[in-house]
Amino acid sequence: MRTLRDCLCIEDVESALRELPKDLDETYDRILNNIKEMHRNRVKCVLRLIVVACRPLTIDEMSEALTVDCEEENINPKRRMRDPSAILQICSSLIGLSGYRFDLFRKY
Repeated sequence: MRTLRDCLCIEDVESALRELPKDLDETYDRILNNIKEMHRNRVKCVLRLIVVACRPLTIDEMSEALTVDCEEENINPKRRMRDPSAILQICSSLIGLSGYRFDLFRKY
C-alpha cells in the first residue's frame, strides 16, 4: 500500500502493480528488506516481544520494554523512543494497533 500511496500518476500506479510480489512470502520478504538497517534490531525486538507477551502490549509498554538491554542485562534509558508511535512506522505492514494494543498482522 505504501508503494501505491507514493504513486503520482496512473502510469506510476500501473508500473507499481506490475511489480507487486507474486505471493505472500515474497510480500513479507519485500517488507523485511525495506526496513532500514538502523531499525532492524529494534523491529526484531518488537516482534519477539509481541510473540512472547502474555497479553497484548500497549504502545507505551512496548516503548518501555525496548529500553531493556538483554545482552548487558540493564535498562538503558537512551533506548527509549522519543515518539512511541514510531514503532508503527518502523514495523510498517507487520504490526498494527488493536485499540491501544499491538497485534501482528496474521499470515493466513
